[in-house]
Amino acid sequence: MKIRRLISIVSGIALLALAHSAAARPTWTTTSLQIPPTQVAGFVAAFDTLMSSKAGKQLAGRITLRAHLADGPDPASHSVVALSESAAQAEANTAALSADPAFGQFLDAVATAVVQPGQTVRGIVLQSWGDLSDADTVWINHFLTINDLPAVMNALNAYRETATGKGAPGQSHLSQIQAGGLDSPSHVISIGYASQAEMEQFLDGTVGNSDLQALLAALNAASDYRGATLQVEMRAWGNASIEDVTAP
Repeated sequence: MKIRRLISIVSGIALLALAHSAAARPTWTTTSLQIPPTQVAGFVAAFDTLMSSKAGKQLAGRITLRAHLADGPDPASHSVVALSESAAQAEANTAALSADPAFGQFLDAVATAVVQPGQTVRGIVLQSWGDLSDADTVWINHFLTINDLPAVMNALNAYRETATGKGAPGQSHLSQIQAGGLDSPSHVISIGYASQAEMEQFLDGTVGNSDLQALLAALNAASDYRGATLQVEMRAWGNASIEDVTAP
């Protein structure tokens, strides 16, 4: 793998600022990766070493490695999701990690693991709901192209005030996608659960639920549904909790 391609992976992982927002908002970047099953442990070890460096120990944001459980035709097996309180903090994290001597060792280890980078997507968190807990490790991401954002926000807020919404486990976040390639969705709703069992139990209990049906009807009227992915978090690094880097 060429060194330029390796640097592009780490730039995405470390949340290199691609654009400046008018106001500071929680910012994230996700970089999809193809990692051979036999090399996953080596990749995790390389990341552990990088994050044990001086710059890694001081990282103000949060970085997680997720394994893909369901993602349709996407060939990626994993994603690195990097979250920060703002684009400025993300840029500072990138500069600090890149300048640390451990960075070169990390690039060598990634090259040995034959990691193939996929798409990098950048977004900002618009609003969060629920219990923002680091214990939530199962994530389902619903991608939308929204044509009426106020209507979507109103629908999500109204749902959270219903009995079903108040009783929903886990957490959810609405993000605007700032950059993700041509024909990318405009927004994503990310829902975190403590386990697949928790997710299954809740969803099984909402079949035909009127509160959820009202939410889905409102979302369908204000957006086009683009599909979903299911991921499980394998590892987390950084000094920030998910609440620090997702709650606007």
